[in-house]
Amino acid sequence: MRIQSVYDLHLFFPDIDGFWDIQDLIKTEIKIRSQLPAGDIAATINDVDILSQLIRVLCLQKKMKEAKDLLAHVETILKSLSIDEGTKQRMRYFLEEGRFYSLSMYPSKAIESFLQAWQLSSEVKNLNHFAIDAAFMISITAPLKQRKKWFQTAMDMAKNSEENSLASKWRIYLFMHAGWHAFDANDYDNALTNFEKAEHQCEDKFILKSLKWGRAKVLRTLKQYTK
Repeated sequence: MRIQSVYDLHLFFPDIDGFWDIQDLIKTEIKIRSQLPAGDIAATINDVDILSQLIRVLCLQKKMKEAKDLLAHVETILKSLSIDEGTKQRMRYFLEEGRFYSLSMYPSKAIESFLQAWQLSSEVKNLNHFAIDAAFMISITAPLKQRKKWFQTAMDMAKNSEENSLASKWRIYLFMHAGWHAFDANDYDNALTNFEKAEHQCEDKFILKSLKWGRAKVLRTLKQYTK
């Protein structure tokens, strides 16, 4: 059996913005900051997408005070908009607010934020990658009895998404998590199947290394040392 921290569960996700090097969070933060206007702090709706990723990388580096301050700044920007403006940006805000609360060990507050992101994103077809993100986040934050339902919701949406869509990029990560869920339940054949599905779709060398390690762990558990 594995022991995974909340932090570990937040580390694997598709890089839909092209900023992320999960092995080098400092480099990632510098790259994200380079996209923001110089001088005065970003203050337009178009900056919210970038700021949301900055909040995430700060949280993953455990810079929680700075992340909290940026969340407040983004909230101020969003409050200045009409209710019909900034739907995507509101989703991203609620997702990162939820991750902030999750990594700050306030799961009930995190779920509230993720549910708001889910409610917004599940209503907009071309933004369903955010709905998958929200459902997956709920699946790792909610009480145990609710987790399976939300994980399956995320998986079904990813499987049914169009090929090469942003939503389809979630498949690798969900298959990987499904593999570990199965491993923890001693369902080793299903674990192996999910790791192999993820491997076949994965091009990221770091993620691929993690998947191969997971598959090897299953094979060692099954005492199948020759595969």
